[in-house]
Amino acid sequence: MPLIVQWGGGELLLNEAETAVVGRSGSVDVTVNHPKLSRHHLLLYFEDGRWKAKDLDTPNGTYRSEKRITDVELKDADSLSLGSTIGPELKLGILSASKPSGPLQTDASAKKKRKELRKRHSLSSRFKVGRDEANDLVLDDFEVSRFHSEVTTKDGQNHEIVDLGSANGTFVNGSRIKRCKLAIGDFVTVGAATFMYNGGALEDFSSDDGPSLVVDEISVSIGSAKLLSDVSFELKPSSLTAVIGPSGAGKSTLLNVLTGELAPTGGTVSFAGRNLMENFEELRSRLGFVPQSDLLHTNLTVRTALRFGADLRFSKDVSAAEKSRRVEEVISDLGLEKRAELRIDRLSGGQRKRTSVALELLTEPLVLILDEPTSGLDPGLDRQVMLLLRKLADDGRTVLVVTHSTENLDVCDDVLVMAPGGKVGYFGSPLTVLNALDAKDWSEAFDNIGQLTDTATRRLHPEREGRGQHNIPPAHRRQPWVYQLWVLMKRYWAVIWADKPFFAFIAALPVVLALVGFVVGDELGLGEGDGDLGLNLQARSVMLIVVLAATFMGAASSIQELVKERQIFLRERSTGLSPTAYVASKIVVLGTLVIAQSIFFTLFTFAGRPIPEGGLIYESSTLEIVLIVSLLSFIGMLLGLLVSNFARTSEIALPALVVMTMLQVVFSGAVPLRYESLAQTLGLVNPAYWAMNSMAATADLNALLGYGSDDEVLTWVATVTNWTTSTGTLVGFALFLCITVVALGSMKPSR
Repeated sequence: MPLIVQWGGGELLLNEAETAVVGRSGSVDVTVNHPKLSRHHLLLYFEDGRWKAKDLDTPNGTYRSEKRITDVELKDADSLSLGSTIGPELKLGILSASKPSGPLQTDASAKKKRKELRKRHSLSSRFKVGRDEANDLVLDDFEVSRFHSEVTTKDGQNHEIVDLGSANGTFVNGSRIKRCKLAIGDFVTVGAATFMYNGGALEDFSSDDGPSLVVDEISVSIGSAKLLSDVSFELKPSSLTAVIGPSGAGKSTLLNVLTGELAPTGGTVSFAGRNLMENFEELRSRLGFVPQSDLLHTNLTVRTALRFGADLRFSKDVSAAEKSRRVEEVISDLGLEKRAELRIDRLSGGQRKRTSVALELLTEPLVLILDEPTSGLDPGLDRQVMLLLRKLADDGRTVLVVTHSTENLDVCDDVLVMAPGGKVGYFGSPLTVLNALDAKDWSEAFDNIGQLTDTATRRLHPEREGRGQHNIPPAHRRQPWVYQLWVLMKRYWAVIWADKPFFAFIAALPVVLALVGFVVGDELGLGEGDGDLGLNLQARSVMLIVVLAATFMGAASSIQELVKERQIFLRERSTGLSPTAYVASKIVVLGTLVIAQSIFFTLFTFAGRPIPEGGLIYESSTLEIVLIVSLLSFIGMLLGLLVSNFARTSEIALPALVVMTMLQVVFSGAVPLRYESLAQTLGLVNPAYWAMNSMAATADLNALLGYGSDDEVLTWVATVTNWTTSTGTLVGFALFLCITVVALGSMKPSR
């Protein structure tokens, strides 16, 4: 029973063993050039002795007798409307052996084109897909694991796809799967490649000229405020589109929607014919985003920064040689060969932007979105960056750039002008934008744009069904957590070592504080005096310096570490970075540094001065004091990270360092207060208070100060119980803060 397919542009005869895709793309079997159609709109296939039609999850739908359909059995002399109830009509007829075909002639050119553009991969009983040459279907894509997935069958008819523990996942109809039975018409995505299952094969499901991104009546509302209002436009394949407009016109909101930071409250975004929000986990790797701020640690060299980027973005099974080769390809493509060994902060503004673009190009995204890449650049560098983007578009990528500069729009294919209220003021060629806005120059255009919005807007899809907000899933981690932690720790060590001023500060701080501690007090240190009572009235002052130094050392090392890398973290998180691994790497590296600082500080401070002969728990009192100082410094570091997580800028974090240190020291018990009970009350939530109690117990501070039974501080009494209680509380503080910092630091920070 062949199927006759007729449309306004031709006709096609399908045999039972064939399938056909109808859509707007030039690469499908039946091309219907109408804006209401998706690029891949409808599937026609034969199953169980019947011809069927399946809508490919399109925004505007397929209709029969004015009713929207999803998957229906076809009848002879059937008719389907595409995109709306009054959309382009598809006429369908079923031929039987007793029914003559009449004058119909097969569209031979369409069938030939289908065979050329739609490669089929016939399925065997065990059909493996991956990057390794041993697979049945080899995909040269670093998003693909060496052995990524496998399609199996027991009866040769029903197939099941199994993910083989891949880093980036296998998707069926946009959902990540571990094991899934396939139905005819299902989309299977592995890396950047999408296939359609037709019952016995996987068919390539990509256009020959690249994917387009269609924004259809997008709206974003927060309360009564409307940030975007019915925004529609299309980013054509291999095109460069600029977004301009006055401040407050919704450019940043639009970027947040396109990059998955914000879900729209109405409308749809389609990428390669797929709903972006519904399939974001599958499609996110195809989108590259370069924000205004640097995406890389600027004190690293270009090559080193990109290699760390490759470590975090590629699958764990990509070899070091393959990563290095890809890094060198990107460096060459962007003309950075002569600057590969230069620190990024020594590059010009244009070269730094090229480096951020290079990071995104490592994974070969199909769409590249840039936010103000020419901000702060002189006109010459502005032109260079725009020409670079033009080259990237010519090489096959779809590029969208938000810019305030109107000087180099001539290199763009299209210009999107946003108007106040989040509306589209104009979308089209840069050659006609001023005429459309009835202006002689851009100053006049921006003045006129509010009045011209309704008349100048070019809408692609004026009629559509409204759709609600879709939740955007978090990015899936590309590598094992431990592997990411190891890479992040190596990178952080490299960043600290390369940042000479910070490294010098970290190295000098314990030395300076130890010198202060060394001269405070007298030669008695924490030992007994020479008198009959063995008093040492300076011991409390020495402990004050120790508490102050430990608290300050810990917090000073970390108070800016999260806030200064916020933009880097946000972008890496969206590409699959584990937030907990990121925060844990900070804790491990900074914790190691502050513990080393604490050991040096403590040993230098008490060098040549007596301390108690033995400890309460350990034979060495030095070991007990070093342990307490290290714990307090480690807790200070955690508190610094906590403050850094909530600070909006690095400048705001610094005053918090002083306040946090002073509060801990004042209420630690090391400083005599007018109201001693105040320190004991507030000290319960103060780590420095418990550190002071532990050290006081080790040194028997009550005896050194000559306190009798009436005025002695009970928590300073030299007993094992006092020391273990205070030290155990410090350990509890450390564990609680570790969990809190990891949990809060892993949350998406407000921007």
